[in-house]
Amino acid sequence: MPDRKLSFWRYFSLAYEDAARVLRGMWPTVLTVVAVVIVLGFLGRLGDNFVGTRLGQSVLDLLVAAATAYVISPYLIVLYRAVATNDMTRSAEALRGTPEAQRFAAWSVLTAFIIAAPDLLFAVFGPDVPPEQLSEANVNAGAMLMIFAITVGVWIFSVRATTLMPLLALEPGRASLPAAFAQSKGHFWFIVGVLLITMLPLLFGSVVVAALLGGLFGALAPIVMVPVGAAITGLTLVTAIAVSTRLYQRFVE
Repeated sequence: MPDRKLSFWRYFSLAYEDAARVLRGMWPTVLTVVAVVIVLGFLGRLGDNFVGTRLGQSVLDLLVAAATAYVISPYLIVLYRAVATNDMTRSAEALRGTPEAQRFAAWSVLTAFIIAAPDLLFAVFGPDVPPEQLSEANVNAGAMLMIFAITVGVWIFSVRATTLMPLLALEPGRASLPAAFAQSKGHFWFIVGVLLITMLPLLFGSVVVAALLGGLFGALAPIVMVPVGAAITGLTLVTAIAVSTRLYQRFVE
């Protein structure tokens, strides 16, 4: 039975210990996921050249995110299981097409749509100006208030549903959104705190690394950043899986 009284900092250390263990034992799986993210993201950037509106770009970004979530779903399942059970022998491709993988993929795609909702609404109702001119543009206060409220709602949903993906990967028979909400009920700010102290160092670290590479390599920085960015993406992905799995274990009945 997992210890339910672990501190914020213990979750921080466990997440990175789990991430290091999984990266060592399942680096081909992580590399495959990162490659899919990079390739589909690159195709999305190419598609931007054929889209002339901000709404079109938002829809394209959503489609790329949904396609990525669908393709990598079996790999995420085996990564969740590796964190929870230390089983690093499962084949992701053997899961593809199974009911549990299809359900995991469906929820992943639906989550991508939910997270993209504020951006899509801003593309529809916001001023059609470049970001640098946004402060000078005429905005619809009612529309902006609606978008802000929906953004807050999406954030709350994301926190409350933190254990949904671990549930789908580890207990597909009882996994549901109400089950995830029941697990996180009464623990909202605890979950926020754990996620912040775990994921913020990666965010700040990536910004610092990008700035250093820009200063050191100048025009070559984008080329150098490709492998570095891939490594950061892999570490971020596995750490996020690890911390959500640890939270699931805390709240599991």
